[in-house]
Parts: sequence; structure tokens; C-alpha cells
Amino acid sequence: MAIVEKKMTQREINAQKTKRKVLETSLQLFTTHGYDSVTIDDIVKKAGVSKGTFYTHFSSKDRVLVESFNSIDGVFEEAMEVLPDDTSASDQLRVLFKTLFEYCSNFQDVDIMKIVYMNQISLGERQVLLKDHNRPHYKYLDKIVKLGVATEEFHFSVDTETLIEYFFIFSFGLTYNWCLEDGKKDLVQTGSVFVDQLIEWLSGPVKKMPF
Repeated sequence: MAIVEKKMTQREINAQKTKRKVLETSLQLFTTHGYDSVTIDDIVKKAGVSKGTFYTHFSSKDRVLVESFNSIDGVFEEAMEVLPDDTSASDQLRVLFKTLFEYCSNFQDVDIMKIVYMNQISLGERQVLLKDHNRPHYKYLDKIVKLGVATEEFHFSVDTETLIEYFFIFSFGLTYNWCLEDGKKDLVQTGSVFVDQLIEWLSGPVKKMPF
């Protein structure tokens, strides 16, 4: 039986357009004036909407940033889907992490990334940033790890899900440290070095994870 997709109503379409307008206006103001200097009143005035409309779509100014960061899903898909079918697990892992670190480096500025992290910590919403099993980052990691095992590129003594968790700890930790250092180091370059070392370690004899 064919699944019939429900068409969006005009009201739903208009709501999406309004949300996108508020989001884009907010980011424009953050970039121009700095996050701390921009108020919700500034956002709604510039976007031409009411404050009630803002709160219909976003519970706070911080949530605008988290919603914006979620656009990374499409960036992952663009980077990964163009890879040749015979791309090794190691090279896929390099592309995935490079995409993540480039996105974080170019996401407004380091102070904005700090706010995104603080939002996750204060609200305890760890699933929002990439860890949802239904989001591309997790799906690609799962696919890469399974390919690495099947082709005997990767050797490790833990189950697949645990290794993926370690990858998350690695990527979040590196990005968090970059935030603590106020973005003084090149996140993409530093990440590339660490990823190569991680792949070299995984390619060796089976051993327990070092953390």
C-alpha cells in the first residue's frame, strides 16, 4: 500500500516562512552587532513580526542559534553523498569530521559556538547536537564504523555503538577545547591531525580503547 504524504496547509507553509525569516534576521543581527547586544525586541522589529510570533517558534534567543546549527544536517549530506562508492571507511571518517570542524569554525564566530554549547549544557539537551540516531551525523558514523569492521580497516574491542560514542566524545571534546581557547587554533587543521592519529590507532592490532 502506497504511503500518501500529507500536504502542508497554507497556514503551515506561512508559519515555516515566518520562522525562517525570524531565524535569518536574528543571525544577521548577531553577525552585525554581536549576540549580547541584540535583544528579542531588536529581532522582532527587524523581522516585522510580533514578540508573540517569535515565542511561537523559539523559546529564547539561544534557541535561535541551536535551530540554526541544525542546518549542519544538510551540510553532512552534501559532503558524504558525493563520495565514490569505493571510498574507504578511513577516508569517509576524515571527510565527516572535516565537514564538522569546518562547519563549527565558520558558524558565525567562536563566541556564538560557545553559546550553542552553553545552551546544551544548561538545558541538558545533548540530543540536539548531532547525537540523535535519526540525524545524518550519527547515521554516517554508524555506516562508516560498520564498513571499517567489514573491510577489516578498523580493529577494536568494544561494540559498534560504544565506538560511535567515543567518536562523539572526541569531536565534541576537540570543539569544546577550541571554544575554551577562543578559537586561536585552526580547528580544521588540529582536527585533521587528531583524526589521522585516531585512524592509525584503529588500524593497528586489536586493543582496548585508551579512554
